[in-house]
Amino acid sequence: MMARVREYGVDETGAPSSVLLGCAIGDIIPHFGSTPPPGTLVCDGSEISRETYHELYEEIGALCGPGDGSTTFNLPDLRGRWMVGADTERGAGEEVAEGLPDIVGTVGWVNDNLFTVASGAFSGVPGKNDYGVIAQPTSNTTLSRVNFNASASNPTYGASNHVTPASVAILPCIVYE
Repeated sequence: MMARVREYGVDETGAPSSVLLGCAIGDIIPHFGSTPPPGTLVCDGSEISRETYHELYEEIGALCGPGDGSTTFNLPDLRGRWMVGADTERGAGEEVAEGLPDIVGTVGWVNDNLFTVASGAFSGVPGKNDYGVIAQPTSNTTLSRVNFNASASNPTYGASNHVTPASVAILPCIVYE
């Protein structure tokens, strides 16, 4: 069944305008208003009635949460989330953890006193130099090499192969009728 959703805004001259969209039940639409358009609900993870919204339940089922398991189900929760197309790695409705590509590297030494402490994304690597074996790094140890690994200080780094771009917040709404 196709729903008809009227989206309001302004045209290029600033005059009020609207457009009538033909949407299927279960479609997600972006909305720049503060309340959802008629025939839609905000994608905020709410638990809603399977009976009242039976057509939407028939379309998405418990994909976004089972609700109470018998009389309710959950809407998608898209607050603060990016939407990504489903593929062979993740199906529709699956959540994807936030992340950034890892940042790694190594810094060598110029002399025995160049690096003496490593913390956060830096870690010391004991090693051998011209003066002998260097012990496990402590605050009083000279390191033969300092490694850099951003995920050592924050697990967000290394959890993904992409970076989230600049964006604009919208009110994500799901069509229910």
